[in-house]
Amino acid sequence: MSTMRKIFAACADAPARNMCARAALIAGITVATATPLAAQSARYEQNLLRLSEILGSMHYLQQICETFTSKTWRNQMIKLIRVEKAKGEKEARLTAGFNRGYSKYQDWFTSCTDGANVEIERFTREGSELSTWLARNRR
Repeated sequence: MSTMRKIFAACADAPARNMCARAALIAGITVATATPLAAQSARYEQNLLRLSEILGSMHYLQQICETFTSKTWRNQMIKLIRVEKAKGEKEARLTAGFNRGYSKYQDWFTSCTDGANVEIERFTREGSELSTWLARNRR
């Protein structure tokens, strides 16, 4: 069983599950960034860009819902760029993805609502899956 799945399995009740899911996403990013540089495949790049968008969305949503510290997801994005050794055009694409995710939810939510919390949960799951995939597909 993967580390991510163990973390999720340990979180039985709903409030704990939300916090554990967020912690698992951070752990997944750590795992994804702990392996050597990946070959530049189209799918890898697509998933990396999607993860950047999710981190941007989470950065905005956590600010309005007051979860984690104000820079948790931004710091994860900085870490991802650093570990990917993204420079120039690649760094610009990842940064644009982060900003796109942030801006999209800034237009949709001005306060923490049930809908915002649903999005946080959805992004936590998707981000965890992407982080695991990215970690497995690095070379």
